[in-house]
Amino acid sequence: QHSSVFIGSSMVVIGGRTGNAMKALPLEIYDTETAEWLRSSAVKRFRHASWCVDKAVYVYAGFQQDSLNVPANNILVFDFAKLPKKAVTIREETKGTVMHGEHSLVNTDTIAKSPPSTAETITPEKITAETITAKPQSPYKVVLTEDKDFRLASQAQVAMSINTVNPQLNNFVRNVPVSQLPEESRKLSGRVKAAVERENPNEKLYSMFIGQLLSPKKYSVETTRNVFGIRKEYVMELAKEFKELLKAQPMVVKLRSPLKVFGNVHGNFQDLMRIFDLWRAPAETSLGGDIDSVAYLFLGNYVDRGNRSLETICLLMALKLKYPESVYLLRGSHEDRLINARYGFGEECASRLHENINSPNSVFQTINNAFAYLPFAAIVENKIFCVHAGIGPSLRRIEDLNRITRPIELSSEVTTAEQAILLNCLWCDPMEGEMDRGYKRNHLRNFVSTDNIFRFGADVVKQFLDANGMEMMVRSHETAANGIDTFANSQLVSITSCTNYCGVLKNPACILMIKKTFEICLLYTSDAADE
Repeated sequence: QHSSVFIGSSMVVIGGRTGNAMKALPLEIYDTETAEWLRSSAVKRFRHASWCVDKAVYVYAGFQQDSLNVPANNILVFDFAKLPKKAVTIREETKGTVMHGEHSLVNTDTIAKSPPSTAETITPEKITAETITAKPQSPYKVVLTEDKDFRLASQAQVAMSINTVNPQLNNFVRNVPVSQLPEESRKLSGRVKAAVERENPNEKLYSMFIGQLLSPKKYSVETTRNVFGIRKEYVMELAKEFKELLKAQPMVVKLRSPLKVFGNVHGNFQDLMRIFDLWRAPAETSLGGDIDSVAYLFLGNYVDRGNRSLETICLLMALKLKYPESVYLLRGSHEDRLINARYGFGEECASRLHENINSPNSVFQTINNAFAYLPFAAIVENKIFCVHAGIGPSLRRIEDLNRITRPIELSSEVTTAEQAILLNCLWCDPMEGEMDRGYKRNHLRNFVSTDNIFRFGADVVKQFLDANGMEMMVRSHETAANGIDTFANSQLVSITSCTNYCGVLKNPACILMIKKTFEICLLYTSDAADE
């Protein structure tokens, strides 16, 4: 019994009532750009009509909680034009005459309170809502039916665009009389529904994986069987479809905020579920998720180290197939068959799937075939460069990555400039000290490629960002003792999204939430044993 209107990017939910008929509901505002809900003072109105003109929202008729049986005969006007989003001014108009009093809605606060974990902000400083006392403004004129300022159109445009091999269904646009709009669903339900179903042929496949694996509130590693609970042939089919989807995406993906960024997960599926539980999951709003308003970026290292690599990578592949424009996976240093055969994933596939990982028809080889097509970097709002590890002397321009063709199989012997660039992205780390400059060889990584892995200084970070028009670099790769590390005067941020690395470090996990306002929030979770 509420109403909703849009003002710019904000959805305003007005009035309504609950089972307690006398309880007035607050005015609620959802900012689609920052993915935040705001709440303000109650509007005593239900079963009413609302419309907007420019920055003003008009609320007409209906009933009020303090007079349930008497229809309201006045108009409320919400004026957003000259006030911050933290407050809204209401003035009341009756039969075209402005009432003398004004009511100020103040102290808007965020509806979605932080879960029982730690949230911290890098920049800018948080601004608290202040009481807004509005001075009388020139009143809006109440537009009655005889005025000519606006009118209802007699025609509506029905438009749709469907990715299908049938060109007759693409860019389908036509004018339809308003009175005939109810007929459109029946007209379109046949061939269009079939085209949409053809566009999502993998829905049953990825839905099966998501249905079995995405359970943030229920998952417990202690109750999970050692044998993987989904048949091998389904896993292989999922990986093959995942590979086909990756082929259509560039080596460097361009993303918009708001965005959540995840660092190393390393097969720690329980940590992933706990993060999804605390900070919401990539699912529809009706299921408690936030995928409708927030994108997800994972920086690699999905497998190895932890004991649930299969659950982790299968869920992420299924989410990518379901939300191809909202979930993004970059390649990490362990998305390499030579590495993950040694550090856990190969052994897990052999023991839990009872397979020969050297067989070309194994799950292990099929998933690694898909890894060969993963993108290597992402750019957020043309300001933030995201990569698994870092940069090196071979990577100077971001566009060099887009010139590299896939599939990519890495080798310890660097024979081309392209291989050197890719090793820079997957294995190079920042210097240990802020004052160190330039590059130096990282001999600790010689097991990957002798004398081809480097550490880079703060000056290199600044030079790279300036040369590419970026402001910040976000990476993972190394384990951050506090879940996050900063370098180069905070121009470089490293995050780890799994707790208690290798069972010894007792580190918390951290993800980044990059808001539309470019406020970057750190969302933490501690080790399950410490909670």
